[in-house]
Amino acid sequence: MGKGAFGNVNLGLHIATGRVVSIKSFNKLKFTGNKELNKIENEINIWSSLRNNTVVKYFERIETEKHILLIMEYISGGDLLTFVRRRTKLNELTAKFIFKQIVESVYYIHEQGFCHRDIKLDNILIDINNQIKVSVDCDSVNILLYN
Repeated sequence: MGKGAFGNVNLGLHIATGRVVSIKSFNKLKFTGNKELNKIENEINIWSSLRNNTVVKYFERIETEKHILLIMEYISGGDLLTFVRRRTKLNELTAKFIFKQIVESVYYIHEQGFCHRDIKLDNILIDINNQIKVSVDCDSVNILLYN
């Protein structure tokens, strides 16, 4: 489904629940030190604390000798970039509906003490009902520090 700096995202079946899921796998053999592992741990901690219907849900972590697997909600409609490219244009009502959801999601993430630094069409997923889910990863979200 996708490829990142340290791993891939694949489609899977969560046996315990019977639901289709996304599986983000990190190959530990590609890690050059603790920096990469710390980034993944940070991503898991952030994702675990974000529990809202506008953010992709994190279910669990599975670790083997060679891989770290993050089991996440599968969003069937793909990313917003693909959604927009498939259409010549969006009508105003649909655009406003999607934009409102993006703003609500970013607001929620900020209220939880995080800052999403990579809001772009690729990181916004959309289901068949035009409901959006923002995706987060260790490079896109930072903890906000308040004075």
